[in-house]
Amino acid sequence: MFTSEDLWTPLRWSLDREQFLAQLRTAAQFRNNLMHLNPDLDPQSTQELEPLRGLLEMLRPLDDS
Repeated sequence: MFTSEDLWTPLRWSLDREQFLAQLRTAAQFRNNLMHLNPDLDPQSTQELEPLRGLLEMLRPLDDS
């Protein structure tokens, strides 16, 4: 949905679509690694969460709209 210009434009979000899509892909990859118990994930590290925090920060202003 978000990759289609025809569907993105009506949302009228003040976001850079390419940056949003990149962060969404990163979040999806993290989610998949987590759900499939990827052994490369470090349970002591919060580094993997940084892209998710970035996505949340990008989306928070939309909640006020």
